[in-house]
Amino acid sequence: MPKLMSRQAGRRKDDDGVSRLFVGSYQSRRKPGVHCFDFDETTGRLSYLGSLSGIENPSYLAWDEDLSRLYVVQESVADPAICIVTVEANGSLALRSMQATSGAEPCFVATAPWPQPALLVANYGGGSLDWFRVQSDGEITSLVQNVPHQGRGPHPIRQTAPHPHSVAWDPRAHTIWVPDLGLDAVVVYRRDDLALQLRRVLTVPGRPGSGPRVLVFHPHAPYWYLANELDSTVAAYRYQLDPTLSATRQEVWSTLPEEVRDRENTVAHVALSWDLRRLYVSNRGYHSIAVFDVAPDGSHLERRAVVEVAAHVPRHFALTPDGQWMIVAGQGADCLEVMHVEDDGVPIATGVTFPVERPSCVLVETGHVRPWHH
Repeated sequence: MPKLMSRQAGRRKDDDGVSRLFVGSYQSRRKPGVHCFDFDETTGRLSYLGSLSGIENPSYLAWDEDLSRLYVVQESVADPAICIVTVEANGSLALRSMQATSGAEPCFVATAPWPQPALLVANYGGGSLDWFRVQSDGEITSLVQNVPHQGRGPHPIRQTAPHPHSVAWDPRAHTIWVPDLGLDAVVVYRRDDLALQLRRVLTVPGRPGSGPRVLVFHPHAPYWYLANELDSTVAAYRYQLDPTLSATRQEVWSTLPEEVRDRENTVAHVALSWDLRRLYVSNRGYHSIAVFDVAPDGSHLERRAVVEVAAHVPRHFALTPDGQWMIVAGQGADCLEVMHVEDDGVPIATGVTFPVERPSCVLVETGHVRPWHH
C-alpha cells in the first residue's frame, strides 16, 4: 500500500471534532485486549469501533502516525514481545507480526524521534532496555542492543531488582531518560551512531524508596516532572544538556490530600495539559487524579485539587486534543471514564463510562493535535 494511503487509515479530519482512541488492557490471548474508539469532542461520547485478541497482556501502546499502526507490548514473563497492529480507516484492527524482546514483561514502548526509525522498549521484569531497528514500512527487523540495568532499592518486595518502567526524550531528542522503579533512579543515555550503542551518560538519583515510574518534559523550559509510584509523589527537576549534562531535584509534592497520606496508594501516570498550565498525576488506592498548577517558567508546582474517580485503579489517562476531556483507564473498575476538564484545569465527572475489561493504557491519535500554547 502506498505510504500516503496508509497514512490516512487511522486519521480523523482536523475539523470534525472526533478523536481516535486506542486502549490496551491486561487480558489473555483468548480475549480482546486492544480496542479502538472514536471520541466526539462535542458530546463527550465514545463510539466503539473494534477490538483485537491474540496478544497476552497488551498493556501499553505506541502510535505510528506515518503508517497508521500500533506498536503493542506483550507484557508476558514466558513470551515477551512487541507486536505490530494495523489500523484501518473504519477502526478495525489486525495483528501483523510479533518480535520477541530480550527481557521479560515489557511494559513500555516508544517510537524514537531519530532520523533512523527505531523503537525503545522498557523490560520491567527483565531489568533492561531494548533498542530495535525499524524498516521504512514499519516492520521491526532486529534488536540493535539490549542494555541491562543493575542494582536494587530499599523496598523489600518492589525493589529487589532493576525495573525500567518508561522512556522519555528531552525536547531536542539528544538524550534518553529511563525511570527505573527498582533502582530509585533515572538512567540517562546518549545514542552513539558509529558504535550503534546507547551509552549511559548520567544517573539521576531519586529519593530512597520512591520508585520512579514515568516522567514528562516541559517542552519549553529546562524542567521535567517525575511521578514516583511507591511514595505517591511528583518531583520537579531542573536539567541542562550543555555544556555539561546534569539534573537536580528542585521540589517534591505529595499527590494525596493530607488526611489520606497514610492510605495505601501507588502513583501511575503523569501528563501535562496541552496549554502547559496543569500537571496531572493518577493515584491508585485513593483512586483519583491530582491536579497541579505549573508556574509559567515551569519551575514550580502547586497542588490545586485531588479529584476522586469512578474508574478505580486509574492506571493511565489521556487528554483529548481540544484539552477539554480526560479519558481515564480504570483497571480495577473495568471501565473507561470520561471526565470534562473545566476552565481551571480540574477534571470533573460526567457520569459517562464505557465497559472495558482491565484497561491499562489510553492513547489518543494525535494527527490533529493543537500546537502548544505559549
